Amino acid sequence: MNALIGGWEWDGVARIQSGQKFNFGGYRLVGMSEKEFQDMFKFYHVTGSDNKERIYMLPQDVIENSILALYTASATSPTGYAGTLPTGRYLAPASGPDCVQYLAGTCPGTAETRIVTGPMYWKVDMSFVKRFQLPRRMYIEARMELFNIFDTINFNANAPTGVTNTNGVGAAVTNWQVTSAYADFNANQDAGGRTTSFALRFNW
Repeated sequence: MNALIGGWEWDGVARIQSGQKFNFGGYRLVGMSEKEFQDMFKFYHVTGSDNKERIYMLPQDVIENSILALYTASATSPTGYAGTLPTGRYLAPASGPDCVQYLAGTCPGTAETRIVTGPMYWKVDMSFVKRFQLPRRMYIEARMELFNIFDTINFNANAPTGVTNTNGVGAAVTNWQVTSAYADFNANQDAGGRTTSFALRFNW
């Protein structure tokens, strides 16, 4: 009976941390508050017309209208834009048809520094051990370790890291797309997905 149900050991480690910080300073928020912008900054899984799933950090309407506001501005057009006008919620340049910024953060809806927190990172590791007792002090230990047991995909948020950095904010929808997830092949050989190892040990 002891050989069957005895000698078991279970261990687990959970890692949970807050998301990465990003600076959206230098952009003007239109149609949304600071809190609303923070709440919408998360992962969106969108299936395109080609039936492929892509991931973005903002809703599609915000991305599309932000592209219009940021990249179709015109100094000669009465509306301030060359073509379709942005509507609803979007990011806009600090200066626009209704306000010309002469100092950082002077136009309404603009902040010199606007720190936004990305989605949190989490993973759970577990190990299962079974010991088979042998005569005297000898025993056999069978061990199975599962790293990231729930196969959590911790995507890398895509957003500006500074006022003048446009990584994640571009003229094409693909510039706003999340294209990578956490992995660390150099430091701890962590491929990012679930990893399992088995070990059999004889102790005396």
